[in-house]
Amino acid sequence: MFKKKYLCTFISVSLLFTTVNVVYAAPSYVDKKENEIQKNNKKIKDLENRNKEIPKIQDDLKEELNSLQVKLEEKEQQLEDTKSKINHYENEIAKIEEDISSISKDIKETEDIINKKIEEIKKREEEEKEKEEILGQRLRGMYINNPTDAILKAILDSGDFGDLISRVNNISRMIKLDKELIEEVRSMKENLENERKGLEEEKVNLDKKMISLSVNKEKVKSTQKELLTEKDNGQSIISDLNNIEKDKKSTINKLDKEKSSNEQDVSKLVEFNDKARSQIDNFIKNQINNKPADKTPQNDKEQGNSSGFIRPVDGTITNGFGERIHPITGVKGMHHGVDIAVGRGTPIKAAQGGTVITATYNDIYGNMIILSHGNGVQTVYAHADSLNVSAGQQVKQGQVIAKVGSTGMSTGPHLHFEVRINGSVVNPMSYI
Repeated sequence: MFKKKYLCTFISVSLLFTTVNVVYAAPSYVDKKENEIQKNNKKIKDLENRNKEIPKIQDDLKEELNSLQVKLEEKEQQLEDTKSKINHYENEIAKIEEDISSISKDIKETEDIINKKIEEIKKREEEEKEKEEILGQRLRGMYINNPTDAILKAILDSGDFGDLISRVNNISRMIKLDKELIEEVRSMKENLENERKGLEEEKVNLDKKMISLSVNKEKVKSTQKELLTEKDNGQSIISDLNNIEKDKKSTINKLDKEKSSNEQDVSKLVEFNDKARSQIDNFIKNQINNKPADKTPQNDKEQGNSSGFIRPVDGTITNGFGERIHPITGVKGMHHGVDIAVGRGTPIKAAQGGTVITATYNDIYGNMIILSHGNGVQTVYAHADSLNVSAGQQVKQGQVIAKVGSTGMSTGPHLHFEVRINGSVVNPMSYI
């Protein structure tokens, strides 16, 4: 992961270069390196912010995936239920078709039986007609020939009384048999007719049952068709959900690769900045070590505490020297000085007599002053509300050089105070 502490280091080095540049002409490569460092730091910050966003995006995607998985399982269960219903209706249709086939067979058999009964009825009607015709002819003959004479003739022609009785009984039996035969034929015809009617009623019932089964079959088919449509829709939805799930997983993997790529880019940028800072530091140290001797009166240098420094303002130390999390950038890095909290407009005094190297505005340090005290010793005063001195001016220890403010990258009124030896920062608390 990108080493955030380099950002604060860059800020101080950049600041020092800017201030020195006021007095000394820097070569063009220093300006170029400075611009590249600034651009790289912006890229580093952007990449770091992006890498901070990526886990949140991935967490959101994973949460969406969990929700999507629940929906997918629900839809798959619905699809299974639909398949089960379709199978049920397929079985229903098969059963109905089997019943229809059976009833069709029954109807056909009933129609065949009815046709047979009709043929039998016709035969019985013909028999009845023949018997009635024979009996009618006999009766008509007897009527024409006078049945009394026929009976008398039969009696007279009889040989004895026994023969007479026999002849009379035969005549009576014949007539009786003819009548019974006619009645039998008529009864058989009536029975056949009743059977035929019963079969026709049975056929009507079978036809009704057939119609009912056909209607039910169409309903079942309609329901099955709806279920098949529902099944197709369900499969389509499952396919869409799977594609969404695939895309989200792919995005998560891409974000992992992007994060890894960002870290590699940050590492390269940091490596470049380290080299650039080293070049700038070497230039600054050379300029400080090679500048003209300090003309500050000796008695001015000897005032103050044992180190020769006084506190530029009286206030509470809110941020000490060393590593810290920057209150604005949120980046962990080196704090090159101490922050002393005091009210806006509080006079800022020179910690020791010296020469004003620069008195200008910096985007990071705001209104700031750098004093050179000779022998490679410098002090820095940042975030001032206003400046009371200008570059090249000689100041005495305790002289008011600025007023406390909150300019540049600042969270509130305070003085940022640094001590540098030959361009390198040291802990100011060792001097004040």
